[in-house]
Formats: sequence, structure tokens, C-alpha cells
Amino acid sequence: MKTVSTAVGNINPLADFLQNSKEHIVRLKETRQPEVLTVGGKAEIVVQDAAGYRELLGRVERAELLQSLRKAHNEVAEGKFTTLADLKKELDERFAV
Repeated sequence: MKTVSTAVGNINPLADFLQNSKEHIVRLKETRQPEVLTVGGKAEIVVQDAAGYRELLGRVERAELLQSLRKAHNEVAEGKFTTLADLKKELDERFAV
């Protein structure tokens, strides 16, 4: 079994994964890194253990939250916001309260 290590994990032929799935699963669980499986030398699928995948999703969610916070911070700094009093007034007018 020849494994090539990359920044995205390991790259292996799908046939090797199918023939040696136990070893691949052990490595996936130990490293929590994805493994790229190839067919005909081309990347076709990525596999990862569940814990590593949950960790990846958590990172993505945090990155999206940080991006939203940066955007909101910049908008406030540029004066692109509505005060609570102005919002209340607008809603009162819109809904005739």
C-alpha cells in the first residue's frame, strides 16, 4: 500500500482503499485527516472519519461567523446602521402602531 501525504491528507487509489479498508479506517480515525481516493489517477472522492468531519464543520461555522462579524463591524464603522430608536419609529409607522 503506497500512501502519498499531501496538505489535504493522503492520496490513494480507490482499489487500495477497498482492498485495505481496515488499515485506511484506522489511519483516518488516528489522524482525523481526509483521504483522497483516485480512480484512473484522478481524484474522485474524499473520505474522512466522522469526528474529523465534525471538527471541520465547526471550523467552517466559526470562519463564517467571524466573516459576518467583520462585515458588521465594518458597516458600523462606516455608519451603515440603524439605531434602535429609528428602527422602532420605522416599524411603528409601517404598521401604524
